[in-house]
Amino acid sequence: MFNKLCNIIRSSPIKTIPIIILVIFLTATSNVYSYKMESQSFAEFKNTLKQQAEEEIWKQISTMIELADVSARQNSKFIAKKLEADILRQYSDINELRSEFEGDVFGQKFHNILKENLIIQNTSPSALNPHSFYTIVGLEKGILEIFSSSNSGLEQSSTNQIVDWNTFIKASANPTLTQKAIDSVLSRDRGIIFLQTSSNGDQPPVTEMNMDTLRKVYEQGGIEAFKQFSIVSPSYITDNGDIFNIDDQTYMTKNKNYKLIILQCFNLYDILYEYRSELQQTQYLNDHNVTVIEGFEEMEFLRTVFWSVILFIVCIFFVHIYNTDMKTCAEYSKRVRRMD
Repeated sequence: MFNKLCNIIRSSPIKTIPIIILVIFLTATSNVYSYKMESQSFAEFKNTLKQQAEEEIWKQISTMIELADVSARQNSKFIAKKLEADILRQYSDINELRSEFEGDVFGQKFHNILKENLIIQNTSPSALNPHSFYTIVGLEKGILEIFSSSNSGLEQSSTNQIVDWNTFIKASANPTLTQKAIDSVLSRDRGIIFLQTSSNGDQPPVTEMNMDTLRKVYEQGGIEAFKQFSIVSPSYITDNGDIFNIDDQTYMTKNKNYKLIILQCFNLYDILYEYRSELQQTQYLNDHNVTVIEGFEEMEFLRTVFWSVILFIVCIFFVHIYNTDMKTCAEYSKRVRRMD
């Protein structure tokens, strides 16, 4: 085949060489265009891999948050049951306890019971401990006491007077979000509840309390941004009434009672930090896949450059032959005219 092509070129180089040059040029152009299309496909594929990795990582994070919420609520419910039993055991005279609730003034004995049950050493075993946490004890009117671990960043406070919820809300880092969280607690919402405990000013204010909001926080600041947020796990003494066995409502009519509310708050970053190796593994696999694609893309680029250079050299070679033949033909024509 090659010999036949050479014979054709030798027999009529002036006619065949331009055609060959055109074919070579079109081949080189097609090669470059093919690489351009493949490059676009590589870019789209890498973008798809990135999106899939982001979805996978967020799926892991959201699952961890939801499991932490379930664990925290179970932990809080256990503590509420234990606290209720200790209060009733130590207040042998139920009327003494009732007078404290009715007067909104609680004695040292009541605060000691809270302290014994809610400091970290006496809480129930949980996957969430010993993370930084703080616990708020209150009524529907407001807060009775706040307990916190040494690394929670919140000072413990104790008072004989009830601090209303509005005071707590206004003093928080994000009053709008805190208002929604407290409303959810008081209405016994079963959805996820979280507070913003600090703010660095780098992110826009969070106003909605849902998983989509937490995803935006993560996308804007990564897991580090979750240091500003704590999930809230409420429990009640009791779920359907108060410690004096007065139901919340009778025949759809709300009763006046003294429901104790326990809010345990755990920092989201501390919870997710325990699973950092799993998240890092997912990110590593994605980075590895992208590296493989980029390596293959680089090989395709080198292959395209290599064959384009080869074709360019071949094209120059044929152009040189063409020019040489044209020059020979011109000189031959001059000799013929002289002879005539």
